[in-house]
Amino acid sequence: MAEKHGQRTVLLISLIGSAVTCFLFGTSTSMNEALVIRLLQGTFAGAIGVARGTVAVITDQTNEGRAWAMLG
Repeated sequence: MAEKHGQRTVLLISLIGSAVTCFLFGTSTSMNEALVIRLLQGTFAGAIGVARGTVAVITDQTNEGRAWAMLG
């Protein structure tokens, strides 16, 4: 997906999706609703691979350690 639409787009959608599902999870009123929202949270968390790939592409040996620390 990142190759087709760009890394920035995938990371932005992932961040927005994580924020929205976190809010929805906090306001859920039933166990079934909470489970479905938690599954959606896992879907949006799948972009960590894109983030790691982005860090690997944009860093060099001088700032690689600092970039990996910020990613965590």
